[in-house]
Amino acid sequence: METSSVHKLNEKYYNNLYKERNKVLNIIHPLVSFDQQSKSKANYFFVKNLIKDEGCKILDYGFGHGSFLLKFSKRCTLYGVDISEEAVNNFPKTAKFFGKKAFTALPDDINKIITPASLDLICLSHVLEHVENDKAILDQLSKYLNDEGHLLINLPINEVWKDPKHVRAYELKTVESLLSELDFKIINYFMFDKITAFLLEQEFNRKITRFKKFNLRVLRLLLSFASFKTYNLLDKYFFKNYSNQQLVVLAQKK
Repeated sequence: METSSVHKLNEKYYNNLYKERNKVLNIIHPLVSFDQQSKSKANYFFVKNLIKDEGCKILDYGFGHGSFLLKFSKRCTLYGVDISEEAVNNFPKTAKFFGKKAFTALPDDINKIITPASLDLICLSHVLEHVENDKAILDQLSKYLNDEGHLLINLPINEVWKDPKHVRAYELKTVESLLSELDFKIINYFMFDKITAFLLEQEFNRKITRFKKFNLRVLRLLLSFASFKTYNLLDKYFFKNYSNQQLVVLAQKK
């Protein structure tokens, strides 16, 4: 499949995913989705001690339901950029419900909401594997970071199934090379999320019973309320034979 076709596939898929079908569900979903929370809790864990509540400016590029942005104080200025018009239109209403203000835009309109060298943090969580030119996107976004700003990247690794919406696969070495070319230094990184490997292997089993499917959905719901530290404990003791599914990298300009 050509990358241009993948872009159209992504755009169509995420517009459908973030479409507002019910206002209440739009508010609840980011909080009770394990897929959302497993990523956003890991991302927030990595940066919570770096971000000052007063006056900080945060961009989540590919924010989707906004689970990551919602974790920050209302004293922070929240920005979201996404290819989905549905996400761009709907998330400000969700943020407002939680007493927060979010400025959102499509990628081509980023200059309308953000000025260069103004951001304390840019997050790209499960985004780069979807884009045609990952280096170009990071290069473009880097100009919006201030001198002390941080870049947070979360990427899928060791994927259990081949997602047709993905352009490429990643591992730590490729991320290190990519960031080095853009004059970023890696401050910290972490691989985790064996739970998702277990869940996907079970759910993609064609012989799975309805009862087991129901139990897996209940498990996902319960896990959505667990802490990041709990995820790590479960990975270590209960799902240790599975492969890590997420790589989180924190970087800064050299």
